[in-house]
Amino acid sequence: MSTTKVLPFEVHTRQTISRLRTAFGAILSALPKPMQRPHEVQKQLGVDAKLGWEIANFMQQEDLLLSVKYLPSPRRAERFLQAAESQGVATQLIDQARSAIRAFDELISIHAGDRASFEMMLLGCSSEVDRDAVLAHRKAAFQANSFIWGAQAQTQFGIYIMRPGDDPSWGDIAAVRGFIGLRRLRPNVPWVISRLRATDEQGQDLSGIERYPIDPGSGGFNGGVADSLMREFCSKPLPEIRRVTHSAGFVEEVLVEIDVGSTAAIDCVTGDDARRVVPRHQMEGETVWGGLRMLRTPVRWLVLDQLVHEDLFGPIEPRLILFSDLSLCRGFPAPAPSESDRLETTETVQYLGKDPTVVYTPEIPRYAELIEYTCAKIGCDVRKLDIYRVKIEYPVIPTSIGMEHDLPEQPYGGA
Repeated sequence: MSTTKVLPFEVHTRQTISRLRTAFGAILSALPKPMQRPHEVQKQLGVDAKLGWEIANFMQQEDLLLSVKYLPSPRRAERFLQAAESQGVATQLIDQARSAIRAFDELISIHAGDRASFEMMLLGCSSEVDRDAVLAHRKAAFQANSFIWGAQAQTQFGIYIMRPGDDPSWGDIAAVRGFIGLRRLRPNVPWVISRLRATDEQGQDLSGIERYPIDPGSGGFNGGVADSLMREFCSKPLPEIRRVTHSAGFVEEVLVEIDVGSTAAIDCVTGDDARRVVPRHQMEGETVWGGLRMLRTPVRWLVLDQLVHEDLFGPIEPRLILFSDLSLCRGFPAPAPSESDRLETTETVQYLGKDPTVVYTPEIPRYAELIEYTCAKIGCDVRKLDIYRVKIEYPVIPTSIGMEHDLPEQPYGGA
């Protein structure tokens, strides 16, 4: 058994990439003319345009770890070395570069096993965020999950309107949730479109809260069937939904089986209004309030809007929170999210102001109209709502996402 001590991943990687860039830099410096741009590398060495682009970007990327995505494969790197050698570059410099390439291959073998896994590991160590690479991985996950689970949607959205209620210590919250372009990719797949659970900061169940359909003309919640559909904004014929109540405070709205493909795709919007849910100030150790939305459906876009009445808390600064839900595999009651479940994300909460015209987003038809309709139904002046948004392309599943903010010590405005 080898007793050679292996360096920590990031240290080993930085040393190896630095050695490789030094070797390539010595070769470029030894050529008759200085080269910095991809077309200059391509023209002087007589290589293809892609190889010239790879070499130039590998050498110029400021973040050492992110430069690896431009490093050509060993076979293509050998073309570069042979072209340089034909231009009179010393054999010693070529041999040093080949040795550095072998060291890089050994680095991958030791720490990752293959280059794809190696590059994923680098994303977690880099001081910069390679947004294109992150998005590519999330898109691949979306496509794989669509196949595995047999369903996908163009857009998932949530609108959460918080405002003062009858209780001076608690606020009310109207929640409108929906899918645009939800379709099945194989038959006989029932799909949960909403899973609700209210808990306090310690994860204790608060399922006894009062809920009412936002659109009472729909008939309310009757006989266990969820008639929370906001019919004006659903596709026709209306989606058929059943409501299922589980232990530990979970309430699910399940879309019954529909046909497969785009011709059977639906737009489904539901909404309910909950009373005395949102604490307006700190109480009994509760210093932070936040709502989490469970993500279980592969979707292209996620849009979360939090609309907060100006008299509810006073000024707030919501933060994006994202948790892995793999812990839910432990069964019910599910544990409250912990710091070990928190996931990093490049997205942030955006403040859009109070003007209701700013809510437009092309991923959701009639979106501004939907918000105005909801506010009219619950008797809330939309012009008094501060609007906060999170928008994510190819969100990760299974996760829970939402916004949280610090609660004021005392009721705002002496309420």
